Amino acid sequence: MKWILVVFWVAVAFLPSRAAYADETLSKCLEIVQIAKPTKDILNDCVEAGKAHWLYPKDRSRAYTALSAAYVRLGNYKKAKASANLAIHRDDENVTAHYYKAYVSFVLQQYRDADASSLKAIELWPTFAKAHSIRTSTLLALARYPEALSSGLKVIEIEPKNSSAYANVSLALITVGNYESSVKYGLHAVMLNPKLAFGHAYLAVARAFLGDDKMAQESISTAIKLQSKWGLIWAMAGVVHNRGGRFKESTNAFNEAVRLYPEMFGTNKPAYYLAFRIAKEASQKGHRVGGSGTGAVAVENKIPDSSDGKKAGAQNEISTPSNGSSSALEVELLEKPLAVRFKKVAPRPDDIAVIIGNANYAKLSRDVPNVIPAYSDAASFKKYALEALGVKEGNIIYLRDATRSQLVRVFGSTSNSRGQLFDWVRPSRSNVFVFYSGHGAPDPSSGESFLVPSDADSSRLSLTGYPLSLLYKNLGQVPARSITVILESCFSGLSSNGPVISGMSGLTIEPKGLDLPSYITVVSAGKSDQIASWEQDNSNGLFTKYLLLALSGEADATPYGNADGEVDWNEVSAYFQDTLTYMARRYYGRDQTAQIRQATK
Repeated sequence: MKWILVVFWVAVAFLPSRAAYADETLSKCLEIVQIAKPTKDILNDCVEAGKAHWLYPKDRSRAYTALSAAYVRLGNYKKAKASANLAIHRDDENVTAHYYKAYVSFVLQQYRDADASSLKAIELWPTFAKAHSIRTSTLLALARYPEALSSGLKVIEIEPKNSSAYANVSLALITVGNYESSVKYGLHAVMLNPKLAFGHAYLAVARAFLGDDKMAQESISTAIKLQSKWGLIWAMAGVVHNRGGRFKESTNAFNEAVRLYPEMFGTNKPAYYLAFRIAKEASQKGHRVGGSGTGAVAVENKIPDSSDGKKAGAQNEISTPSNGSSSALEVELLEKPLAVRFKKVAPRPDDIAVIIGNANYAKLSRDVPNVIPAYSDAASFKKYALEALGVKEGNIIYLRDATRSQLVRVFGSTSNSRGQLFDWVRPSRSNVFVFYSGHGAPDPSSGESFLVPSDADSSRLSLTGYPLSLLYKNLGQVPARSITVILESCFSGLSSNGPVISGMSGLTIEPKGLDLPSYITVVSAGKSDQIASWEQDNSNGLFTKYLLLALSGEADATPYGNADGEVDWNEVSAYFQDTLTYMARRYYGRDQTAQIRQATK
């Protein structure tokens, strides 16, 4: 019994001093591990401090976080993740712990964990650039390319001088086929950091796809000089040589990539995956990448699957146009109505709807990215118009990929406001509904807002766009009973698929305000400086989805409405706050607040 008491009092005397040491060391570790380049001895001290802290914890979550950070720097990612999990278990709002879990999950190629943890970190700290960065890389690895692009743009918004962020956006733009914008972001990345090897490598690939072989070779040579020991750089070199028709050099580059990184074919790392897809394209066209010698790489049989079991990038297959121009990533543009049940009403034979879905900008426009869900948005609104509004099929003007001349034909011009819509309206009897899903953008010089036709030149919007002010002015001349305009677009110059205006480098332009006729109701996807976000699977714009769900009756229910069987715009506005605004922040860490301007007459 005496010995037990002795041990007890020794422990009581020892533990506080041990805990004080742990507290002091941990405080230093949380700073040193994340900022400086600590020696292995210092990192081991941090590990011991973390362990000691368990004996007499003041803040156990902080101890586990420091331990996770130390293990990351020591390269022990499994223990780093276990420590991060313990930190989160003690404190679910420990944003640093969620970040470390996301980071190590990505390194371990556990992309779904990385996705969930980075989202949680962003939810806790919306402007946490590192969390957005790891989410960008994760989304690229999951082949969720438009989301990756949006996430990368968010990093640039938070840290405008982050060279790695510009490089990641450059890669994301390659995956969605916007090579010109990719070059611009790549150039900005290497301007900010001339020694950024992967920035030069992505720039080389974008240039190769544009057919600028000379500059592509120059960029990849720079990347190799900066970092010749990375398999990634050699994989990108294989792409560049393949695009330039140097198939022997391409083979050698891919073999070098495999030599440096033997596990590369079992990974979903986005840059490698992109290289493999291009190599597969070459092999299908008879240009075998890898030859038949010892150690050669038969790339076409080793294209990896994404982590969810589906073929990564299945909707972004590479094809080469028959005219010999540079290939593009052709994104599947679906036209599938939203699965929403509307209360059907009796036909209203006098009412008119104009429904426009501008999705395919790549076909006619030089440098404007596609709006992947626009066809589905338009089809969804058409279903609503037919079932819930009672508009007759014959009274719907339905346009896919409307050109400027088609917009003029429907809405009129500066000199003549009497377009097709004007001619179809029965004065004082017709209710008019205009729905537009596609790009909107401001003119960089004047700030005037434009609808972007499918054949627009973004550098000459004042000449090739359709002014929003003209749309409202001409609608004001239509002798309708009521007019409602719904815009699934934004006018910041950015989109979920990259910048609409060539050379913007992620900066928004504040569009001029508009004077609206008092008898027109306008409902738009967001404020003038916000991005209109898409569903994560690109099936619909978030605004269109939640607008139609609201109008189907969900906005009339508690807590948004009064359950009287009718949905008004005030109820829709309340519903948006709890759905659209929340989901845009949760998915992408950005603000999107729908704007409703009700008619006053």
